[in-house]
Amino acid sequence: VTTVDKYQGQQNDYILLSLVRTKAVGHLRDVRRLVVAMSRARLGLYVFARVSLFKNCFELTPAFSQLMARPLKLYTCPQESYPTQRLKDSPPAGKPQIVDDMAQMAAFVYDFYIQKVHAMKSAFYSTQKVWQKPGSHKGVEPQRFVSHHPGADADTDSEEEQDRVKDEVEGDNPLNENLVPAHS
Repeated sequence: VTTVDKYQGQQNDYILLSLVRTKAVGHLRDVRRLVVAMSRARLGLYVFARVSLFKNCFELTPAFSQLMARPLKLYTCPQESYPTQRLKDSPPAGKPQIVDDMAQMAAFVYDFYIQKVHAMKSAFYSTQKVWQKPGSHKGVEPQRFVSHHPGADADTDSEEEQDRVKDEVEGDNPLNENLVPAHS
């Protein structure tokens, strides 16, 4: 938010020019200030003003005649977000919402904000994991064999090697017969 005078040499995508609290034309009577405000918006200029006050000002007649050629009410498409998928000259999918005055604009912005916050909260909480009370979770048995000791599994799929290992453990190994006891 800044004043028109501080906008010299700057540009912005959208400019919202608020002239609603003025009771007299005042310093905006200098047409250069209005030209600065009107020429610095790249994508859109929204002027909130008391039209009856400014349209009768002689110095501002050329600028306000251009503004008066456009609709005096704000048409919004709340269901459409940026960047839009529709073509430039095609009409919006839904019916536009028409904003008549500042009170309605304030109510629209507040309601729209609350609606978006609720949508973001519900999307956030729907992706969260469900937590259970400690001790209330029932264990699930694994679908495959899991050994109790990490080294208990055999590293081979060969039945011959498994039989050889089994024989070594049971003492049926022919090599065991050739062993001499250490204390004989």
